[in-house]
Amino acid sequence: MKKVIILATGGTIAGTGAAGATTNYSAGELSVEQLVAGAPGIDKLAEIACVQVCNVSSDDITGSHLLRLAREINAAAGDASVAGFVITHGTNTMTETAYFLNLTVKTDKPVVLTGAIRPATALSADGPVNLYEAVAAASNPACAGRGVLIIFDGGIYGARDIHKISTRSAAAFGGRDAGELGYMLEGSPRFYRRSERAHTTRSEFDVDKITTLPAVAILYAHQDADPDILDWAAARHAG
Repeated sequence: MKKVIILATGGTIAGTGAAGATTNYSAGELSVEQLVAGAPGIDKLAEIACVQVCNVSSDDITGSHLLRLAREINAAAGDASVAGFVITHGTNTMTETAYFLNLTVKTDKPVVLTGAIRPATALSADGPVNLYEAVAAASNPACAGRGVLIIFDGGIYGARDIHKISTRSAAAFGGRDAGELGYMLEGSPRFYRRSERAHTTRSEFDVDKITTLPAVAILYAHQDADPDILDWAAARHAG
């Protein structure tokens, strides 16, 4: 049976709270093994190998977590028994992690991120089906060579062209002008198109020889903004 490595980082998909509630929960409470156990039929798709990278809200993902994810994937990608990778992640910064990996992982094997908009203890939690479909995609050769993907609420999105559009709907992500790459139907990916931009094995970025990422500030401008924030950021960041 094909092997899929699940690298868990926490987030709402691993969150718990009051039974049935969708708010006031704690993210990053369940282990990766518990997530797998909560997705019926996932063991029929592939042999699952579990790696707990961290168990935090995605707001707390750091550069060191990103580097570890890239290195874990790059190290395991040479194993012929591994078909692909799934990363469970909080939705707030999932697109940032996906785009980073899209430029730094060096494999054509599927790398798929997923998560949930509702905690595991909510009524109609969306985590189990998202995880099931992510594993189904990661084990399917049709998803190879397409760059890092995000699968959420049945949609397949390219890491370069996705953003979060809702904090409450299970359809929490959109593909900007590019739209979806495709969709999942009964555990099988159906594609419309592929990303033509450089990614993964064709990207020039290499993180194997670095230990930290440079600090880069992102500043938002608004009417009557204090220009001193530019000086403050310039003194504390690389760019």
